[in-house]
Amino acid sequence: MRRRIAIGLMTALVISSQACLAAPDFLPGTLIVQAGAATPAIMEKPEHRADERIRSLNGHDSVICAVAFSPDGKILVSASFDQRLKLWNMATGRETATMAGHTFIVFAVAFSPDGRVIASGSADRTIRLWNSKNGHAIRTLAGHEGPLRSVAFSPDGKLLASGSLDSTVRLWDTRNGRQIAIFRGHQAIVFSVAFSPDGKVLASGSGDKTIKLWDVASGKEIKTLTGHDNAVRAVAYSPDGVLFASASADKTIRLWDPREERAIRTLAGHQSVVKSIAFSKDGTILASASADNTARVWEVKSGRMLHVYGDTVEPDGEGGLYSVALSPDGKILASGGTRATIDLWRLD
Repeated sequence: MRRRIAIGLMTALVISSQACLAAPDFLPGTLIVQAGAATPAIMEKPEHRADERIRSLNGHDSVICAVAFSPDGKILVSASFDQRLKLWNMATGRETATMAGHTFIVFAVAFSPDGRVIASGSADRTIRLWNSKNGHAIRTLAGHEGPLRSVAFSPDGKLLASGSLDSTVRLWDTRNGRQIAIFRGHQAIVFSVAFSPDGKVLASGSGDKTIKLWDVASGKEIKTLTGHDNAVRAVAYSPDGVLFASASADKTIRLWDPREERAIRTLAGHQSVVKSIAFSKDGTILASASADNTARVWEVKSGRMLHVYGDTVEPDGEGGLYSVALSPDGKILASGGTRATIDLWRLD
């Protein structure tokens, strides 16, 4: 029997970057304090959507580390502690392929922009490229000196970026598997990497609490952004490149103007580490997944929390959810975590 999340008086705080406050527990009403605003505004409570689960996908034997939709939304790929990737048909919910080859946890996965190739990053220190149609391995990329935690394709699909426990960001040529560049500067694990929509800038989030922006062509560091109070676990650009978001072990999400060296808004409400974020294709909403065992949907323009997905909340949880993805049509949210199950939630 499902246990519903208790909702109380305040669910989230959206605050200035100078005053990053943690929300208490889930309470009806959203307190929003815009940067520079003198008076907070009470807005409607976010809608809890535990009953909007479309289906659950079962097949992995352990924690789901990452999920990603194909560009056409017809396929979902998942990666797991069980060292495997799986492909799922979104129309039927059936597993269509299992990709085995990694020898340790698969932490990261991404589709190429044309949907033909899947990249996976593993704790075995390798990246593997796979044919998305049949799940066959194409090639293995090796060079990192520590476990892989993130992979991302450039917008044209010619480059792949990766982040690792070895504190480096690396660029690879997807056509021949050759390592092109190593970006050094972070002082701890690189949890996440993301290309700007024009492919000219690469963002990286690290356990050193910083976000770095890199010039892809030269490999030079453009700037370092600070503000989070703990490890930066995820970074993502909005589709138009006007904003990018970061998620942290400090339980918050921050929205940044890439041209500025400060956050323009902080989203708080999660009760534990925020491990994954994803923008909708139109850039109007942002989804997040946390160790508190919930996925949440936020309105980007206002910073308002719209929905909370999950059966229970685990404050300061150690596991919970690891990954979240939004379908290209904006109708489905996929989440995966410690239950070894991928849940599909209805957004419309």
